[in-house]
Amino acid sequence: VFSFHNVVEKDYWVVNLKNMGNTLGHSASAYWYTSIVDSGTSLIVGPSSFISSVTSGINVKSDCSNQDSLPDITVTIDDTTYQIPSSKYVIKAQTIFGSTECILGLQGANSPIVILGDVLFQ
Repeated sequence: VFSFHNVVEKDYWVVNLKNMGNTLGHSASAYWYTSIVDSGTSLIVGPSSFISSVTSGINVKSDCSNQDSLPDITVTIDDTTYQIPSSKYVIKAQTIFGSTECILGLQGANSPIVILGDVLFQ
């Protein structure tokens, strides 16, 4: 369940993302980044170093065999922390050969913006 949060900048649905991490104890401050809520983006995308810190210790096997043992991702907006289980942040994609492949639903980019996409809202 997603709570009410004040929009900091209405043009892009900017929110006050404080930090992200995982339940293995790895986290990263989002203080320096603009954070946008975007239901039109499938993944959570952010600066590569930020996403790397958030996903430290998480290794999604492409055959999906370890999905149930992966830690939760934590997202703190204002003073509310959300936990995203692996069932939501691991994306099962169909390959061109008809098999299923699992991929991580968080992606690093060369950008100072964190985009909180559908992985957060599922």
